[in-house]
Amino acid sequence: MISIAGLVGAGASALASPYADALSALNRRQYEEAARLFGHAIASNLQPGESLWYRAEIRAYQRRPADAYADCDRLRQLAPRSSASLLARARVCELLGDDPGAERSLRAAIAAFPMSPRAYNSLAWRLATNPSAGVRNGREAVRLAQRGCDLTHFESWGYLDTLAAAYAEAGNWTEAVRVQRDAIERVKRKISHGPANETLEEMNVRLREFQSSKPYRRQPDREVLVDS
Repeated sequence: MISIAGLVGAGASALASPYADALSALNRRQYEEAARLFGHAIASNLQPGESLWYRAEIRAYQRRPADAYADCDRLRQLAPRSSASLLARARVCELLGDDPGAERSLRAAIAAFPMSPRAYNSLAWRLATNPSAGVRNGREAVRLAQRGCDLTHFESWGYLDTLAAAYAEAGNWTEAVRVQRDAIERVKRKISHGPANETLEEMNVRLREFQSSKPYRRQPDREVLVDS
């Protein structure tokens, strides 16, 4: 839901080929071609961190865990002072159906990088929206989501979206609706075309669910590897 751009150090240019070509292939869901192009971007030092993250996701989606985890390890070597590799590993675990592994990686990211808002946000989203009741924890999700929002001064619509979902899981419908409306208005002010329309649609679906006193549940079988 939240772009990974800027999560780790970039290479030459965010829009330089073959990185831009790889993103285009990814948005077309041409995963093998995207992985090949991300490989060229890595070799050319064009957005190597983001390229490794995306390629790890693709390999996990293709059920190639050894390759996916290898990219996470390379990301750790590239950015040892960033939470990026642990967050990428959590995403890989999630795509591979390893719920305990995903949670371990997210908690490790928080422990190692306590000022990383992404780490708090990612774990909060997981605890608020996971389809498995054994994974969800509304009270902890609210606490983590609030910390992520604190670290971003309550200015990130993506983190507010997570906080709203956490309030819903905790049964606080009034706050869930209020915060979700705030997140939607922030999206409208910043982006109003292209992929943003899909983001707004999804957020409005969640708002309607919260207004009906229903929590939001992710549907992993419908997930695709397109960064909105």
